[in-house]
Amino acid sequence: MTRITKKQLPHHYAASRVLRSRKGLVTFSILVAVSLIGFFTHTKNDVSSTNSGKSEEDIGGDFEQIIPHIGEVMPLSWQADRNLVTPNAYRVSLPPELLRAMKEYCDTNGLTELARHYILSEENNISPGGEEYLTLKDGLLWYAQRPAKKWKSDMHWISPANEETHEAYLKLINENGFLSVLNYIGDKLGLDSLVAYHLTF
Repeated sequence: MTRITKKQLPHHYAASRVLRSRKGLVTFSILVAVSLIGFFTHTKNDVSSTNSGKSEEDIGGDFEQIIPHIGEVMPLSWQADRNLVTPNAYRVSLPPELLRAMKEYCDTNGLTELARHYILSEENNISPGGEEYLTLKDGLLWYAQRPAKKWKSDMHWISPANEETHEAYLKLINENGFLSVLNYIGDKLGLDSLVAYHLTF
């Protein structure tokens, strides 16, 4: 893993790419947030089974912890009163083959190791509002950042830092079932197409 200073980069790569789920022009943008914390914090290798439709009572947090079935789009709701968090936030489950491919990808190129490095030790946290550029084992360039101090969060994002990394990530998910995820989101919301914007871990 090689760290690169900001001065060595002209700017952080930020772009959107269209993944056409069915037909037509882009009519709507949706952010599909995929949580990979389970990949980063436990050692089990089997991701072929899920607890779809069951409550995750052992997981804390403010949101209702119900895992949707594959192909189901579930509105995000508050744990306390089950009211919607917002009309445009949804939870989906990913196909097992996509989960396996993403886990293997993260383990192989060092993303899992990097996420554990940042998340599991306060000493390794990026400073609030800070950022780092890193070249991982696959030779691709990644960008890690942490929210500003006002958010009081130790969350870290790890994102593609240039077009080459961005395209490699798109290729991975495209070849392992992500288009089916876009299709059932599009069907649920009555859309002709979707945008995958700012891919990140």
